[in-house]
Amino acid sequence: MVTYLIATVDNQSNDAITMDSVVVITGSGHQIEATPVSDYVDKWREAFAGDSRNYSRGITLSNDSRVYFLPGAKGTAILAAKEPITSVKRVFVYPTGIFPRVEARRSS
Repeated sequence: MVTYLIATVDNQSNDAITMDSVVVITGSGHQIEATPVSDYVDKWREAFAGDSRNYSRGITLSNDSRVYFLPGAKGTAILAAKEPITSVKRVFVYPTGIFPRVEARRSS
Protein backbone atom coordinates (compact mmCIF):
# COMPACT_ATOMS: atom_id res chain seq x y z
CA MET A 1 0.00 0.00 0.00
CA VAL A 2 1.20 3.51 -0.77
CA THR A 3 -0.11 7.01 -0.15
CA TYR A 4 0.07 9.32 -3.15
CA LEU A 5 1.11 12.95 -2.81
CA ILE A 6 0.18 15.34 -5.57
CA ALA A 7 2.27 18.51 -5.45
CA THR A 8 1.97 21.66 -7.51
CA VAL A 9 5.48 22.82 -8.36
CA ASP A 10 6.49 26.39 -9.24
CA ASN A 11 10.22 26.42 -9.97
CA GLN A 12 11.26 29.99 -9.22
CA SER A 13 14.97 29.13 -9.22
CA ASN A 14 17.46 29.62 -12.05
CA ASP A 15 18.16 25.88 -12.22
CA ALA A 16 16.25 22.88 -13.48
CA ILE A 17 15.01 20.76 -10.60
CA THR A 18 13.81 17.25 -9.94
CA MET A 19 12.45 15.94 -6.67
CA ASP A 20 14.57 13.33 -5.00
CA SER A 21 12.16 13.09 -2.08
CA VAL A 22 9.63 14.92 0.05
CA VAL A 23 9.43 14.55 3.83
CA VAL A 24 6.10 15.19 5.52
CA ILE A 25 6.07 16.00 9.22
CA THR A 26 2.72 14.94 10.64
CA GLY A 27 0.78 16.72 13.36
CA SER A 28 2.25 14.27 15.89
CA GLY A 29 5.82 14.92 14.67
CA HIS A 30 6.23 11.66 12.72
CA GLN A 31 8.43 11.93 9.59
CA ILE A 32 7.18 10.21 6.43
CA GLU A 33 9.31 10.17 3.28
CA ALA A 34 7.78 10.13 -0.18
CA THR A 35 9.69 9.54 -3.41
CA PRO A 36 8.69 10.06 -7.04
CA VAL A 37 6.06 7.58 -8.17
CA SER A 38 8.47 6.63 -10.98
CA ASP A 39 10.50 4.73 -8.32
CA TYR A 40 7.50 2.46 -7.76
CA VAL A 41 6.79 2.15 -11.48
CA ASP A 42 10.39 1.04 -12.04
CA LYS A 43 9.98 -1.76 -9.46
CA TRP A 44 6.71 -2.84 -11.07
CA ARG A 45 8.27 -2.77 -14.54
CA GLU A 46 11.01 -5.20 -13.50
CA ALA A 47 8.33 -7.82 -12.84
CA PHE A 48 7.73 -7.83 -16.61
CA ALA A 49 11.37 -8.29 -17.66
CA GLY A 50 10.44 -11.36 -19.76
CA ASP A 51 7.42 -9.67 -21.40
CA SER A 52 8.79 -7.11 -23.85
CA ARG A 53 5.41 -5.47 -24.57
CA ASN A 54 4.55 -4.75 -20.93
CA TYR A 55 8.17 -3.96 -20.07
CA SER A 56 8.17 -1.29 -22.82
CA ARG A 57 4.91 0.09 -21.44
CA GLY A 58 6.59 0.27 -18.04
CA ILE A 59 9.48 2.28 -19.49
CA THR A 60 7.05 4.75 -21.08
CA LEU A 61 5.05 5.06 -17.85
CA SER A 62 8.24 5.55 -15.83
CA ASN A 63 9.51 8.27 -18.18
CA ASP A 64 6.13 10.02 -18.15
CA SER A 65 6.05 10.04 -14.35
CA ARG A 66 9.51 11.56 -13.83
CA VAL A 67 9.66 14.93 -12.09
CA TYR A 68 11.70 17.53 -14.00
CA PHE A 69 11.05 21.28 -14.10
CA LEU A 70 13.07 23.89 -15.99
CA PRO A 71 13.60 27.36 -14.47
CA GLY A 72 10.27 29.20 -14.36
CA ALA A 73 8.27 26.03 -15.10
CA LYS A 74 5.13 25.06 -13.23
CA GLY A 75 3.58 21.63 -13.09
CA THR A 76 2.46 18.68 -11.03
CA ALA A 77 4.62 16.09 -9.32
CA ILE A 78 3.24 12.77 -8.11
CA LEU A 79 5.05 11.06 -5.26
CA ALA A 80 4.32 8.04 -3.10
CA ALA A 81 4.93 7.16 0.55
CA LYS A 82 4.95 3.67 2.04
CA GLU A 83 2.59 4.60 4.88
CA PRO A 84 -0.60 6.63 5.32
CA ILE A 85 -0.35 10.37 5.90
CA THR A 86 -3.22 11.41 8.14
CA SER A 87 -2.10 14.95 9.00
CA VAL A 88 0.45 17.47 7.78
CA LYS A 89 2.35 19.94 9.93
CA ARG A 90 5.30 20.77 7.65
CA VAL A 91 6.64 19.56 4.30
CA PHE A 92 10.25 19.59 3.12
CA VAL A 93 11.32 19.08 -0.48
CA TYR A 94 14.71 17.59 -1.30
CA PRO A 95 15.66 18.42 -4.90
CA THR A 96 18.12 16.12 -6.63
CA GLY A 97 21.73 17.22 -6.72
CA ILE A 98 23.49 19.80 -4.60
CA PHE A 99 20.40 21.85 -3.82
CA PRO A 100 19.52 22.33 -0.15
CA ARG A 101 16.15 21.24 1.16
CA VAL A 102 13.29 23.68 0.78
CA GLU A 103 10.25 23.97 2.98
CA ALA A 104 7.13 23.75 0.87
CA ARG A 105 4.44 26.40 1.15
CA ARG A 106 0.76 25.69 0.97
CA SER A 107 -0.87 27.25 -2.07
CA SER A 108 -4.33 28.74 -1.85
